[in-house]
Amino acid sequence: MPKVMMSKSQQIREWISKSEHLTTDGKAIFCQICSKHVVDSFNGSDSVTIQESQYAFNINKIQSELAHIATHFKILVQTIKALEPSGETLVKNLERITTIRGSFRNAPGVVAKKAYSKLEAVLAKNPGFSVLYEISQVLNGSGTNDCTIAVEKLPQYEYRSVTTCDVDQSFSRYKNNLSDKRQNYTPENLEKYLVCYFNNN
Repeated sequence: MPKVMMSKSQQIREWISKSEHLTTDGKAIFCQICSKHVVDSFNGSDSVTIQESQYAFNINKIQSELAHIATHFKILVQTIKALEPSGETLVKNLERITTIRGSFRNAPGVVAKKAYSKLEAVLAKNPGFSVLYEISQVLNGSGTNDCTIAVEKLPQYEYRSVTTCDVDQSFSRYKNNLSDKRQNYTPENLEKYLVCYFNNN
């Protein structure tokens, strides 16, 4: 099985997840939201932000909406984190996506319906997803005979990633293969070199 490698962004997210004081939206790092008793201890006349925070903490609807999100959408964060590492099988990753689709489809509320519609729209815009799903069905033994990929090539997709998290790693890792210093590469040798390099890293 290929060695599981973590990108820099994954390492940072893991570091943040272990901190009690930090959180992230994937683009920036923030301090965790203060608890209600801390916000209430501030003087509201000192800042508009404090006033708005105190007001928001006292709205019951916001608390119930946060509870709804925590109940029905925490699977989204778990699935994204599970899809990021390389080295997982295509079948397993597609099972995760199928699970989250079912979870969104069955979740109650208008927000859940919008989230499900958005997820389906994103997947529909990705023409490669249907191909990967078709391949995963064949690899797990439940596919049909009308697969668009040649049968002899299907085993090569066993560890195919469904995300692009490690693309930046791949570019930097393999860029030396196309260096000007290499003069005698044949396509066959290049393929063998890439396989050896991948298995050893």
